[in-house]
Amino acid sequence: MKRAPVPRLSVLIPTITRREPQANALFRSLEERAVGLPVELLMLRDNCFQNLGEKRNQLLRAATGQYITFLDDDDELLDGYFEQVLTATESGADVICYDQEAVINGAVGRIECALGNPIGPFVPGGTTRRPPWFWCAWRRDLAAAYRVPESFVDADGVTHHEDVLWLRHLWVEATTQTKIHAVLHRYNFDSTKTTLQNTPPAFNGDHFIAGEFLRLRDKYKLTAAVETGSYEGDTTLWLARHFAKVATCELAPDKFSFCQDRFAREKLSVSLYPGSSDKLLPAIIADLALGHDTMFFLDAHTSGFVEGYCPLIQELRAIATAKLRPVIAIHDFQEPTRTLGWDTYNGQDYTLEWIAPHLDVIYGAGRWSHYHNTPDRAAGARRGIVYIEPADTTPTA
Repeated sequence: MKRAPVPRLSVLIPTITRREPQANALFRSLEERAVGLPVELLMLRDNCFQNLGEKRNQLLRAATGQYITFLDDDDELLDGYFEQVLTATESGADVICYDQEAVINGAVGRIECALGNPIGPFVPGGTTRRPPWFWCAWRRDLAAAYRVPESFVDADGVTHHEDVLWLRHLWVEATTQTKIHAVLHRYNFDSTKTTLQNTPPAFNGDHFIAGEFLRLRDKYKLTAAVETGSYEGDTTLWLARHFAKVATCELAPDKFSFCQDRFAREKLSVSLYPGSSDKLLPAIIADLALGHDTMFFLDAHTSGFVEGYCPLIQELRAIATAKLRPVIAIHDFQEPTRTLGWDTYNGQDYTLEWIAPHLDVIYGAGRWSHYHNTPDRAAGARRGIVYIEPADTTPTA
């Protein structure tokens, strides 16, 4: 039996179920253009459970072409792409560079890629110089030598994207290039339409909070997270990707059913409880055998679903009864400048003075510390949050 020829180029397309129509249309158009050419087309679709970095890794492992290129499902390979890139593969260079037309919220600019270029900011109406990006054609053995990591937000609120984290290795290793002086790729971004492939915004879109959770997790070696108030599960999804053990609860029946279906559909390993957090928290602590290495994210405050319902003080009492000295974060909390949003319960603002006596019971008087977020380090819904941590690492008896 005659063996199929080894493809010279693998086009790798990561996508998600919500973008199936666009992704399928892109794949069909590429199939028609690649007929008779040594081009392999691979598309991996999932329901948002895997992070984008892992999807790129799976595609890299499956690829068999001499060269690979990544293509997002809302981007385009322009006329002449296959012909010019396939000719360039004969050089055997580490990377084949070409230019991109970037369309960002209607502004158009050219991205000129080549080894040694700086990472320049996008210039609408002009040319931006950058090193070869993931949409250039990389020699597969070089590209597959480095794992694509997951994007993350650091403690300073800076997002580190998976593509740049991966490319920084290739920029060091690559020594030869073939440059095609033509625009062969089009990047389309519309912030009102684009569906991100990563987890929906956690913490009401505040990436600074996400970064602080990661810092506290690493500082205290936290393994478990408990969230009170699941709503639609966006923050729960984030927690499940960053903590080994996660539990959440939801009072509103419709939101509980929504989360139950969502977590099952996305095969999310989360303990989901129906009902009010003040009544459930003792059972959650016991069921999961929670210890001092737990982050409690208390976010089930004044609820539009049940008039006058606020479980915060009862939640703190449950933590005290369990004799835990965990890290606690309370959302919608008043910060000193009163610039960020906060909640009020029956005329009581969410303030430190209100909860301090209960923190003394949990940690011991004078054996806890706290800090707030600040207006210059807030994003998304811009709500206040207070972080409480033990002032020493010795648990009370």
